[in-house]
Amino acid sequence: MHAGTIGKFNPHAMNYNLAIVAKHLRPSWGVAVVDGFEGMEGNGPVNGTPVSVQVAFASPDFLAADRVAVEIMGIPSYAVGYMQYAAELGVGQYDLSKIDIRGEPPEAVKKTFKLHQSANDQLQWLNTLVKPA
Repeated sequence: MHAGTIGKFNPHAMNYNLAIVAKHLRPSWGVAVVDGFEGMEGNGPVNGTPVSVQVAFASPDFLAADRVAVEIMGIPSYAVGYMQYAAELGVGQYDLSKIDIRGEPPEAVKKTFKLHQSANDQLQWLNTLVKPA
């Protein structure tokens, strides 16, 4: 092994591993609760800017809850790797059109968050995915 590769960050592996852990540790009785009264945009968690969203919701499906949360925050769902892998593993519902949303729809409360200044660097893993023809 080349010494320069020890500890090298592999975003594909990290996202996939998160999905695998979620598949095996997800309690059948659990519920995901999202407190979205105030979020943070930009260079959080230390140097970010608070954003008042004033939403809260819960779901027995943590993937569906996260999918709705990123929609409300204006974050492209394809950019959150663990959610894609979790959906492929059948861990939860990723397709927004198949999530039973009661109350205000995400687009009615959407606040597009500014991403961290290093977001483009963090999303470079998307460029390595094989794109369908």
